Amino acid sequence: MWAAPLDANKALTRGNSALIIGPYDRLMGDMNQPVQAPPPELREPSSASLCTAREVRGVAAARGSWTGIARVILSESDIGRLCRGDILVCSSIRPSWAPIFRTIGALVTDKGGMLCSAATIAREYRIAAVVATVDGTSRIRDGARIRVDGDTGIVTVPG
Repeated sequence: MWAAPLDANKALTRGNSALIIGPYDRLMGDMNQPVQAPPPELREPSSASLCTAREVRGVAAARGSWTGIARVILSESDIGRLCRGDILVCSSIRPSWAPIFRTIGALVTDKGGMLCSAATIAREYRIAAVVATVDGTSRIRDGARIRVDGDTGIVTVPG
């Protein structure tokens, strides 16, 4: 049931949800003008310029840190190589992989975000996770001893 439109400030102070409808050009700006790049001081540096040869950066998805042996898993048939405490490094996971989270110490994925299956399951199992590294599976060597920091989103890789 739709109610009469409310002033957004009144709706929010009353604790109600509000759908704010207004003139599109006021909300989005003039759509006929080309989009301009932000000034250099406001641009984000590329992830490559932020990383050192010993770091892989991604999104901090689940709190905690863990140091262990990296197991780069590129297909489901490789899952049997995981041992207790290993760090799962993969492109992405499927929700059906949840049972292996009981044995791993941390997780690193190439894809994903804060709400992806990997991040959600890692938080449920309380293991450190860094997702969206883009190239973690290619930069982390299978069997290398690495440190995953789920608070900062940094994976430290030996040089």
